[in-house]
Amino acid sequence: MDKARRIRDYIKVKARDALRSKVNGSGKIIRQPCEVCGGCPAEGHHSDYNKPLDVNWLCTKHHIELHRKERECVLLT
Repeated sequence: MDKARRIRDYIKVKARDALRSKVNGSGKIIRQPCEVCGGCPAEGHHSDYNKPLDVNWLCTKHHIELHRKERECVLLT
C-alpha cells in the first residue's frame, strides 16, 4: 500500500470514528432517514473527510448508488 493511500484511509477512518462517537456515544447527532427516499436506517456519507460531522444520510441502496456514480465519474475523467 502506498503512502498516499495509507494517509487517505487514515483520514477516512478518523472521520468515520468521529461521526460514530457522536451518533452512538454522546447522542449529539441523531441519525436521519435517507435524504433520497426517506428510508431507515440510513448511513452517513462523507463528501469531505476533513468535515467528519458533515454528512449526507443515505440508505444502503442509495449510498451504494452514489459511490458507483462517483467511481464512474472518476473513470470518465
